[in-house]
Amino acid sequence: MNAKQLKELVTSGPGAPLLLNVLPEEVHAAQRISGSANACVYETAFLEKVAALAPAKDRPLVVYGSGRFFRYLGKHVVNDHLHVKVHAGRVAGC
Repeated sequence: MNAKQLKELVTSGPGAPLLLNVLPEEVHAAQRISGSANACVYETAFLEKVAALAPAKDRPLVVYGSGRFFRYLGKHVVNDHLHVKVHAGRVAGC
């Protein structure tokens, strides 16, 4: 998913996805997509944070981070959600 596709999805109205930044909190604070939530994949409470942020398993999630590793890990750790997409673009433009 690129930045244009993400912007269209986020502004689609009801049912818009939760944007989930899987980087450490200090990175999220410094550079993030507006309106995104944060749950760092390195924290032991990662799954609990994701469950609290998106308790409905059918709510769409868009996972993003820096580099393939974060996106891959984030997507596969939250794979119990029904609709998970990965934003592979940059934060700029979103």
